[in-house]
Amino acid sequence: MEKIIQITSGKGPLECQWVVAKVLKTFLQEATQAGIDYTILSREEGDANLTVKSVTMQLKGKELAPFLKSWLGTVCWVGKSTFRKFHQRSNWYIGIFELDQLQRQTFSERDVQFQTTRSQGNGGQNVNKVNSAVRATHLPTGI
Repeated sequence: MEKIIQITSGKGPLECQWVVAKVLKTFLQEATQAGIDYTILSREEGDANLTVKSVTMQLKGKELAPFLKSWLGTVCWVGKSTFRKFHQRSNWYIGIFELDQLQRQTFSERDVQFQTTRSQGNGGQNVNKVNSAVRATHLPTGI
């Protein structure tokens, strides 16, 4: 079994980025103990030392589903801020999400239909004479 997981602080403050780094360390230790292989796909460093904004990883293993069941969702870290001593807030939230594995599609220019039309609305004589609107449709998907 193979899954792509993202651990992120979202738009949270510096404390949330610190929590992502701590949770990532614990997550990878527990994954290794459970016999799950991991590969870090991307890692966005945080605004201060020892912080991480977001990390995306690929996990592989037989016991992946039960392992992830206890991790996926929102994590609340309760503790005082080490960055702002007199800050009132003590709950810091991060997210652990499973990302869809996208399959690569081959793209051919022959599959795209281009259509030119005249635009609508005010604009005088130029609008009535010039095809300035272009619509491109990918025929296999209809997009």
